[in-house]
Amino acid sequence: MRRSLKCALGIAGAIVVGALGSGLWSTVFAPVGSSLIKIVLSIVTLGIEAARDSVYRRAAFGFRERSGDILLVCVGLIALFTPAYFYLIRYYLTRKSFSSRAGGYVKTAQRIYDVLLICLTLTVPIAFVQLLMSVYSNDIVANFNDTLAVATPYISSEQKSVYLARFAKVRTRSDFITLFGDLNSVLEKNHEPQSDFSPW
Repeated sequence: MRRSLKCALGIAGAIVVGALGSGLWSTVFAPVGSSLIKIVLSIVTLGIEAARDSVYRRAAFGFRERSGDILLVCVGLIALFTPAYFYLIRYYLTRKSFSSRAGGYVKTAQRIYDVLLICLTLTVPIAFVQLLMSVYSNDIVANFNDTLAVATPYISSEQKSVYLARFAKVRTRSDFITLFGDLNSVLEKNHEPQSDFSPW
């Protein structure tokens, strides 16, 4: 009886924790994560307009695999900190106690690590920024499609085709903002809630 009660309590507890976790994700972590992506993108691209426009240009081509993007970001995060690992190894190689034991191999290893450090320092940040842009491109596509779906009952099939064609022609941030604003105007005229998506 006690074992059955423990199992029932365990299942109930798991359901409660899952529900709380889902609620916290929706109300706290998801909005915070979206804001952090925008902040990081603004910092790493130095606010350059051409870099921002390239995200919208990429989004106009449609979705790429979402799970693949997540995996790439995880790999990118690991790679981003790889130079730090090499710096630690480099520091260990230069210690006198290790140098005296290893002999002539230390200088060769130090040269190899120096070259690797330079390559990693130059290439890893670029790859990481590209990964972030790909993830945000998918976010743009998702919000556009969601807003278009809500507006569909209030527009003709021809108008919907025009909106899709305009989205495919997006080349700058301003192009997307104009298009997205037109869609939100349709929602406003028909007393539908407008999208709360704020383009970066």
